Amino acid sequence: MAHRSKTVLVFTWTIIFILGIYIIFFGVTNFSKEMCKDAAYKMQERIWAGSLDLSAKMLFPAVNYTSSADGEKSQKISEFFSMYGFLNPFSYEAVMQKQDRQTLGNAVSQEGYDCAISVVSQNIEDDIHANIILEDEAEVNIDTVTSLEEIENEAIRENEEAVSTNAEIAVDNIQEEKEVTGISYDAATLDFDFLMNNFYTVDSTTNITKEQLDASKLLGMDMKMKSDSSSPQILIYHTHSQEEFVDSKKNDSSTMVVGVGDYLAKLLTEKYGFNVIHDTTCYDLIDGKIDRNKAYSLACKNVTKILKDNPSIEVVIDLHRDGIEGDKLVTDINGKQTAKIMFFNGLSYTNKNGKIDYLQNPYIDENLSFSLKLQIEAAKYYPGLMRKIYLKGYRYNLHLKPKSMLVEVGAQNNTLQEELNAMEPLADILSKVLQ
Repeated sequence: MAHRSKTVLVFTWTIIFILGIYIIFFGVTNFSKEMCKDAAYKMQERIWAGSLDLSAKMLFPAVNYTSSADGEKSQKISEFFSMYGFLNPFSYEAVMQKQDRQTLGNAVSQEGYDCAISVVSQNIEDDIHANIILEDEAEVNIDTVTSLEEIENEAIRENEEAVSTNAEIAVDNIQEEKEVTGISYDAATLDFDFLMNNFYTVDSTTNITKEQLDASKLLGMDMKMKSDSSSPQILIYHTHSQEEFVDSKKNDSSTMVVGVGDYLAKLLTEKYGFNVIHDTTCYDLIDGKIDRNKAYSLACKNVTKILKDNPSIEVVIDLHRDGIEGDKLVTDINGKQTAKIMFFNGLSYTNKNGKIDYLQNPYIDENLSFSLKLQIEAAKYYPGLMRKIYLKGYRYNLHLKPKSMLVEVGAQNNTLQEELNAMEPLADILSKVLQ
């Protein structure tokens, strides 16, 4: 009986001991899990930053939190005692992969801890070998990236060169769109009465009819340039080449209307790409004295010859300055004091004689269309620049080409600079209509 009681007692204490061990094990396990998590979290930066030496990494017990492939988060104790670092170590390569994943900012567990600590069991030679492999791979990757960067940079350079080339072509062929600062007119708003009140001044010696001044008809005409810049397109000349300004220098044509014509030719050529001839022949100076009685006849003869020698010319501009009394003709354009401009059309018609048969002009309608289109462009982009178009009864050599025009820029009391400033908007509106 006593023997049996002793056996039961031993058995009971054995069970109690086993249960105790079991309870202690799991208690320590859970307690260690929290302690390890905190400790690992506090030291992970030092470990990953390499501030702990190899032995510390090997001996430090750590909790490894991992995520399964399907996204479910699980936790496990990778190491409980230091010996686990030798029995189940992480390789150096695994450490580096882990560090790369952290660098790339991969997602971590919900608790925000990624405190897996590498316990490296390989010897120093293994570490050195791993380092060599990684360095070789890094060099290969760097070379690959460099090659890709060079290819990409080359493609970018080629693309930029293509864009630059296209931009240069665009500058040569497409007019820069300016901001509309004035009034835009169309044929529907330009009835005869409106035109007469706002666009034209008719000399007392002549007359014009509704049929002649039909905006729909005039604006419907094509004034675009047909020839290209490989041959002359525009002729500028001066029937009255000796017209001066308030600050012109005697016997210096560059300070007179001829100098203004030089600047207009330069703008049309260099900025807008036209092929321009500037005729500087003096038609109003006879024997050293100004004599304009035959100026138009002399000009007609020489200009006709120039047009015959250069059949590609489409536009003929006779550039003048007006003569007035009173205040000078000036306005502000883009912050510059600018001489006002007036287009002049000859109708080969007078109230006294009617149609002038000896001054035939088959291009009266085309002349009217050209000046009206220019006037509308000026009203749209350069308000205040233009005076009203002046209509008078004679011809003024406007019969030489359909796109012939007589231009009065400022007057005798304007300065040379004001005249030169006026050439900039004039060149621009010419380009807008012709191109």
